[in-house]
Amino acid sequence: MDKKKLELPVKDIYDDRIPVTKCKKILNADGHNYTDEQALLIRDFLYSLAIVDFYVNEKMARENSLNETKSE
Repeated sequence: MDKKKLELPVKDIYDDRIPVTKCKKILNADGHNYTDEQALLIRDFLYSLAIVDFYVNEKMARENSLNETKSE
């Protein structure tokens, strides 16, 4: 049985992020051939990592500030 992959149009739900076309151009610059869907997934994953990193750094800065205040 021949299985055909159903390709659905990629829906970018974020208006404030780098467009998928630009992400795809950057990702494919070194010879890769990422699809729109793959570029979208990679972009959104990297944004998620950035958000986690921001909050972790913010928490660490807050804790360091509290520790410095306690030691004075």
